[in-house]
Amino acid sequence: MLFSSAPAPKEASSESQAFSLAAKERYTIEGGRKVLAASIPKLEPNQLIHFVTRGHWSNHHLIGHLLERIGPAHLILSTWSMTEDPCRALLNLKIKGQLLSAACILSERISERTPEVFQLAKNVFHPLTLAKLHAKVTLLFNEQWQVVVVGSANLTRNPKTEVGIIDSHPVSFQFHYKWMQDELAKAK
Repeated sequence: MLFSSAPAPKEASSESQAFSLAAKERYTIEGGRKVLAASIPKLEPNQLIHFVTRGHWSNHHLIGHLLERIGPAHLILSTWSMTEDPCRALLNLKIKGQLLSAACILSERISERTPEVFQLAKNVFHPLTLAKLHAKVTLLFNEQWQVVVVGSANLTRNPKTEVGIIDSHPVSFQFHYKWMQDELAKAK
């Protein structure tokens, strides 16, 4: 059976790759830079924020917005697709000192689909690795913050509706940091 009406277990088993987490939740709708700022005026520790973009903003806008909230930070991201403008936007954040470092895990086919973007990405992300993945996860962290964004959007300009969750729980960050570091280690 694909879906079950049985209640979900309260705690994940030790073999599971997921976990349950009680949290203060906040839901936001709409987008645009002004609406993005109004929807997510501040970020608090141990918070989940569910969002819907309605095509008004893309992942690189959200990354810039979160950096305004938490200050300069390190970035690790994974994405299936990337286009030039968002990649250049992240390069500009590095040049301005808002991104202290940037690492990336890209779909293994990006070098074939968009070789020019792949070449640009090699100048933005260190390390950069290719993997069999479709995951879209962003980690931002500094001495005060550990933030995870998990969502449907790639690192592209996207006029489509996308959804995601911003999570500032340290346990969530550590969960994603571990698997992403494992993937990045394969590049060395």
